[in-house]
Amino acid sequence: MRRIFSKDSMISVDEIRKKAEHKFVPYLYSVLNGDDAFFPLHIPAARGSAKDDFAMRKTEAEKLYRHSKQVKGFGYTVVSSVVKTRSKGMQTVIEKILFESEADFLRFIQKETEACNFKTNLEHIKTQCLKLDAADIMHNWTVKHSSVLTESFEAQYWKQLFLCADWFIHHSPCGLYLREIPLPVHTKFIEQNRALIFSLYCALKSDRHRDETGGQSSDRAQPLAAESCNGCSAGEKVTKLQNTTEAIYAEWGVRTAPSFIRLRLLDDIISVTIAGETLKSSEVQLPLEAFATLRFNSVDTIFIVENLLVYLTFPAVPKGLCIFGSGFAAVQLQHNIHLRQKKLYYFGDIDEHGFEILSEFRAIFPDVTSFCMDSTTYQTFAQFAVPGKSSKRNSADLYLTAEELTLFRYLREHPKCNRLEQERLPQDFIKERLASLITIRNSYAKL
Repeated sequence: MRRIFSKDSMISVDEIRKKAEHKFVPYLYSVLNGDDAFFPLHIPAARGSAKDDFAMRKTEAEKLYRHSKQVKGFGYTVVSSVVKTRSKGMQTVIEKILFESEADFLRFIQKETEACNFKTNLEHIKTQCLKLDAADIMHNWTVKHSSVLTESFEAQYWKQLFLCADWFIHHSPCGLYLREIPLPVHTKFIEQNRALIFSLYCALKSDRHRDETGGQSSDRAQPLAAESCNGCSAGEKVTKLQNTTEAIYAEWGVRTAPSFIRLRLLDDIISVTIAGETLKSSEVQLPLEAFATLRFNSVDTIFIVENLLVYLTFPAVPKGLCIFGSGFAAVQLQHNIHLRQKKLYYFGDIDEHGFEILSEFRAIFPDVTSFCMDSTTYQTFAQFAVPGKSSKRNSADLYLTAEELTLFRYLREHPKCNRLEQERLPQDFIKERLASLITIRNSYAKL
């Protein structure tokens, strides 16, 4: 065998594998589009030159050939040619590297099973689309979910997905709990496949909207998009619907367990009255609908606290009330318009997400003030700071004061100590801060 040359940057077997793996999604598109011209598949690579110093690259060149189809019977093919040089005589150089067939390509990247699943699932989807007279959605929908189609599913699975999506189109808003939906699928099936069913729902509904308005749809697969759906919401207006549990169930009109708001009275002289009846307990838990009607007539100050134990042990405050915030659920408090008439304080963890929640809350209640979420508190108990989750939000978009924003950016720049949990703050420290706060407020009241 004549020697094979390459440049110093001659491609390796591992590099060929990586490049081939990156071609798997485009290969799926070719299957979807019925494109028979995908193979032979050429792999861009340094081909070498007769002028190269081969002596130092002999091992790599031999390894490249040793793992080729010419030797192993499958995989990539090394195409070479013989050239005549002045100094070295007849030499062999690499012309190109390619996969001659689908079988060679899939076996080399070990994706034979995934490709088989993809083709099988395509047939199942095609069958269901034809049953619903919705063939137009097949290509655009499947390209959004190509990764899902590489998994193994029975025909029954796709039948149930389409059945659920079609049922919601005809019955939304249904006003039912999932257990009450009269479909031959178990409740867990809808819960576990909610996003995929919703995506089908959007595609089917959008397709029917186009039929009603005389619109056209494309048969060709487009570049891979995020696996979310563009659909037609209630009515005829085509909109982009959020692919979240809350948004999906809201679109379908599915009933869910009611949200509850938990609150504590921080002063014995105040009370909470609902429907004309005064609650005797110092702590109550109310459905969101009932909470929305509270007027808090005897309350001046309200603290929204994130941690349960801190909420349960929050010190007494004259005419004060404490609400358990429970993360981003704190924004549900917007349902009570009377809160805007009270002095609001938000008390969360000193971390990036704590400030995000504060920002979301302040977007609804602009006058809310943070409590124990300042640089002094952080520096005082910095020894308890631990690594926490980082936020991807642009700090410029947050509703934070200059001091809060400075601390937020500091935490972002110090990921090893960017979380100080509020339960790390001693009870005496919280009492001191409250006493100082009350004194300042009383001073302002006398002015």
